[in-house]
Amino acid sequence: MVLNTPTRDYERTDQSLEQWDDSPVTSPFLQSAFDGILQVAVLVESDDGWVSGSEEGRRRFLAISQALILEPVESCMRHPAQDSVDAWVAQGIDPELPSMIFEAGERHDLIASWLHVLGHADGLGPARKRTLLRKGLASPCVLVRDAAIGAVEQWGDTELVEVLRTHRDSVPWLAKYTRDVIRDLQG
Repeated sequence: MVLNTPTRDYERTDQSLEQWDDSPVTSPFLQSAFDGILQVAVLVESDDGWVSGSEEGRRRFLAISQALILEPVESCMRHPAQDSVDAWVAQGIDPELPSMIFEAGERHDLIASWLHVLGHADGLGPARKRTLLRKGLASPCVLVRDAAIGAVEQWGDTELVEVLRTHRDSVPWLAKYTRDVIRDLQG
């Protein structure tokens, strides 16, 4: 499916973040978005309210998720949402972000996109990187596992080699990619 989104709507992602009311699901910005974006909003909401994260963290998560859905991540290309991710990391990313990402359930494309942009972000602490890697490697989806390994490669963090070593992937090319990243990180 081709998404035909007016450029002006896409560029408003960060600006709209400040103008949202207390109910992100009913905001005009999300009402005009595609079904996939509304699915993300529903996925991180339960009958008792939001599953995890601060209010500001949830808003940022939804805005960046919207950008990742509207414009898929491409290898070797800087995603337009990268600046928003970098700014959030620099300001102190929501500690519940890994939970918010992996609560996306069946939206493996979105989870992989988050791992891709976070792999290009500087300033994530070792514990958060380890959590993202472990959750990514535990995914049943090869796309998510690939993105998790790619994030480690981008971070260049040798402390994560042991986590990669203990991972045994059943997909031959991904198992080889894992070994290659381990070799590269060890120098």
